[in-house]
Amino acid sequence: TDLEKAYSLNPIREETLTFLARVYSLEKNVQASGEIYDKAISLFPNSESLLVDNYNMVLEAGLYSKAEIALQKLISLKGSNTLSYKIELAKLYLDKMANYDEVIVLTDDIMNKIPEYQKVDNSVKAEVELYDIWAKYKKSLASKTKYTTTQIVDALNQVIQKYDSSSSRAYLYLGYMYIGTISSEDKNLPTTIEVLTKCIDFDLNNKFTKEANELLKKTV
Repeated sequence: TDLEKAYSLNPIREETLTFLARVYSLEKNVQASGEIYDKAISLFPNSESLLVDNYNMVLEAGLYSKAEIALQKLISLKGSNTLSYKIELAKLYLDKMANYDEVIVLTDDIMNKIPEYQKVDNSVKAEVELYDIWAKYKKSLASKTKYTTTQIVDALNQVIQKYDSSSSRAYLYLGYMYIGTISSEDKNLPTTIEVLTKCIDFDLNNKFTKEANELLKKTV
């Protein structure tokens, strides 16, 4: 291809490397794309756009340890998007890697530094607190000291009341608590259906709709 010819003529040009890596990524050639990104990043380690491109590629490919490294490099740049990258890393640990200790470390760090970040809206604060609550709950499941269902439900409801009354993630978590951790005698199925329906109603990007529907099936 023309890009490959350009690469052979000038193998240290960032734009050429980036576009060639993107082409390989679109072709689902993860190995070739990864090799080009690795070379590009070694030559241009402070290129935010290059690191973001690489992160998106390895995340889509399911290479979560490489996605973690890419985000850590982005955070180390200490640019204007540091908060976004920290939140994305917390999300990666929580949703993809089940590394709850690291979620807790990151969310605690973010919440302690919230005043330093400009224009942090309530939905961001809600998201960070939800990651923190869910990571602590998940971690506690493997330990002798566990959060009670009531404690987790109260914490989730506090986030909804304090920050975001339309938090689809919070309502999904509430659904998990009501249907998954309450004894069969105490299950509150009407409440479960209500919170999962709210999740679906508020989930404009369809991030949680499939999960919520799967949980709804279990209430029948």
